[in-house]
Parts: sequence; structure tokens; C-alpha cells
Amino acid sequence: VNFINLATNQVTSTLIMPDFQTPNGLAISPDGSTAYVGNFTSPGQSILVINIPTHTITATIPISVAYPSGMTLTPDGSQLWIASPLGGETDIIDTLSQTTVYRLNIQASGDVAFNSIGTMAYITSQATTPGQVFAVDTSTYRIVTTYTVGNGPTDISMSYGDQFLVVDNCVGECTNGSISIINLAKDTVTTTPFNGNVKGIAFVQ
Repeated sequence: VNFINLATNQVTSTLIMPDFQTPNGLAISPDGSTAYVGNFTSPGQSILVINIPTHTITATIPISVAYPSGMTLTPDGSQLWIASPLGGETDIIDTLSQTTVYRLNIQASGDVAFNSIGTMAYITSQATTPGQVFAVDTSTYRIVTTYTVGNGPTDISMSYGDQFLVVDNCVGECTNGSISIINLAKDTVTTTPFNGNVKGIAFVQ
């Protein structure tokens, strides 16, 4: 795991993982003090907890879901939701006790997005064709609704005002990716095809 000084764009430190630990996926706590990194090696998959100021691994959390990849913290940092495009579930970890508190029956998940107050989670899944986005009530862990998007949904991000979800759809090194826009106010989905490999979402600040 590399630490980069954003002022100089230089790698200032490198943290070597323990033997047989393959880092994949990253989430950083709201206060910037802790990083959560998925260990993609399976069996033996886990979440590595890293103290950012000291650049040290402070804990290793064993998990059930194989091949953890998408790491997303709730807005308050109290829970870490773990997606896996190759796994049969989506795991939820309590960051205080560092234990798994729930396992969602959502398979082949790619990424998780939350509304601004953390009451709803939105999880992409490649388990079906076309793909789906599951809306989950974070207080009950119940699936509230499901949206049909493009093939192979991966990344998902909430836009300003909690009104729109943006999803990129792409299976492997695809040449016919697409972008789906979920309008939460109108409960509609619009999917636009693109001739290319569509991966990654960023908003202009």
C-alpha cells in the first residue's frame, strides 16, 4: 500500500503487506485516521485496518465473503460495507467492534453508495443480465426496491442532493459499456450505451 503526498505527487511511504495478503479495495474513515483495505487472497480473505498517521496495520478482520473488492464506509464511519464481484454475499462490518454484523444475500456485488445521511445503501450486482442495483434500508438491512441497469454494473456514486445515482456498466474488458442514471425522485432509470470500456465515476467539485 503506497502513501502519496498530494502536494508533490510523490510516493512518501510504502507499507508491505504480510505474506499471502493481496490488497484490493480501499476505504478511509471520515476523520482520515484509518484505512480499510481488502485482502483479496482466498481462502483467508480479510480486511486490514491501517493507522494512517503511523503507516501500520493495527488489526486484521476475518470475513466470510470471498474476494473482497468494493469497500465503502457509511457517512458516519460506523460500518464498512464490503462488495465482491466474485462473492456470494455482501458483508457489513461494525468498525468499532471490528466484527461482521450482517451478511446480505446480494451476490456478485461491485460497489456501494449511500445517501448523505446513511439511511439507504445502493449496491450494484452483476448476478443477473441485465444487472441490478439493490436499495437497502440500513436500519433493517431489508431490500426496499431493485433497479434494472445495464450489463455488468460496477461502480456507483450518489450525485448532489441525493436525487441521482450514477452507475457504470461494463463486463471485463468490454467494448460496449453503458452508463445508467437512476432518478430516485421519479423512480426511473435511463441507460445510455457507450462504445468503449466504461469504468470509474468522478464528479466535478
